[in-house]
Amino acid sequence: MGTALAGHPQVAFATAISGTHNLHASVATPSVDALYTYLTTLLADLPELRDLETNLVLQTVKGAAARPLADRRADRGRPTADSGR
Repeated sequence: MGTALAGHPQVAFATAISGTHNLHASVATPSVDALYTYLTTLLADLPELRDLETNLVLQTVKGAAARPLADRRADRGRPTADSGR
């Protein structure tokens, strides 16, 4: 089901998770009406779908961003260009 879900053009991000649910997906639609249409047609047509929970993002306070390579190397104890090692 995860592969089918990831193939939907509305799905920006999909991942397998542990806990109450098995999958998490971030969906982007141009409107609430378009979200409703997606949920009640393309998504509802997946035969493996047994349960569905939706939440709307009202405001994003911090988005995902890559950390600079030097920061990631320092976390692993590796020398960085400015560490003098």
